[in-house]
Amino acid sequence: RMSKLSVDNENNVCKLVPQRIYGLAVHPQSSAVIVAAGDKEGNLGLWNASDRERNADDDDGGVVAYRPHSRP
Repeated sequence: RMSKLSVDNENNVCKLVPQRIYGLAVHPQSSAVIVAAGDKEGNLGLWNASDRERNADDDDGGVVAYRPHSRP
């Protein structure tokens, strides 16, 4: 099943954190797909990947970013 996954357009791509991702989690709810990523500087990005219409209109692409740590 994993080999059949693809990115079909730019609306499905989003910059969640400014640096290289160290950890990634995808939460597939029945109503939405939530993606969380943590980078090498302690930043945390959350993205509702299912809400493409809202994400296209937002300046931040629907990403909520935090910096809860100073390191990974």
